[in-house]
Amino acid sequence: MSEDQIFNDFCLLHNGIYFGKFPDKNIFKELEKTNVNCIINLTNKDIDYDFSGRIISFPLEEKIVPNEEEVIEFIKDITVLFLRDDFKFYICDDRGTYRAQFIAGLIYGFFDNHNYEVVINLLKERYEMINNRSSEEVLSNKKYEVLFKKLLKPYNFYNSSFFFSNFSKHLVNSSYFNLVFNNSEALFQAYKNPTDKKYIEKMVKVKTPQTAKKYGREVKLREDWKEKVDGFFERRFHCMVDTLVDKINTNTLEWDIVKQEVGLRPLYEYTDKDLLWGSGKDYSGENWLGRAWKIAYIKSMF
Repeated sequence: MSEDQIFNDFCLLHNGIYFGKFPDKNIFKELEKTNVNCIINLTNKDIDYDFSGRIISFPLEEKIVPNEEEVIEFIKDITVLFLRDDFKFYICDDRGTYRAQFIAGLIYGFFDNHNYEVVINLLKERYEMINNRSSEEVLSNKKYEVLFKKLLKPYNFYNSSFFFSNFSKHLVNSSYFNLVFNNSEALFQAYKNPTDKKYIEKMVKVKTPQTAKKYGREVKLREDWKEKVDGFFERRFHCMVDTLVDKINTNTLEWDIVKQEVGLRPLYEYTDKDLLWGSGKDYSGENWLGRAWKIAYIKSMF
């Protein structure tokens, strides 16, 4: 973190997400350096200073754990503002401690698909950069900590809903091809050579995802399928996201049930058979499918 991102009374958790104590004149002066355009006030106090941006009030009591459903919906609404409208947030409570950490951490964990352990470690690292602060103060309220861990507990695909598998028996209406595929694996494999009409027809007719995958291994690949950007197969990842968005839009009733079960939790394809699309048993894999699902999930909220 560069020197211009370190402040006296608050800190940067992630690009566009700051948290700290209730703003006074000095904090407002420092906030001018950050381009923050939205303050999330978790106290019952009024902010008296002149602020040209938006102020969102979401009071959280110090000793009363908040309602779980209300927190989930609030985090989803804030995530839309963060990603769609390019908002930069300053999240504050009276002292810049567990309530501000709670909300800031949930926003970051939800949109970037991180589990509670990853987020807590980052909170501790950032919090120690504030003058005279100790990492032991992070989520120091036990009830808030318990809820935080519950909301960002890993959601492992194959221990729960089969909807997340590309091998599930869900029809997918493709917005790109304007065709209906028998499963999401067939649609994803179709993206490997989208200009080959015979191949696409073959993928539309294929009955099982296993056969679709077999055909996908035999086809001539589009030129950008194996291209890497910073070590990342960008094209195939975005094709997967588009596939999953179409799956959601085709199966809205089931998706409504699934997303209620997921809440804010990070998504993992929990398998040791694939460390690229999967997470691995110890979560050391790249988890591309889990990350793609979280992006598709968030896109469905817009």
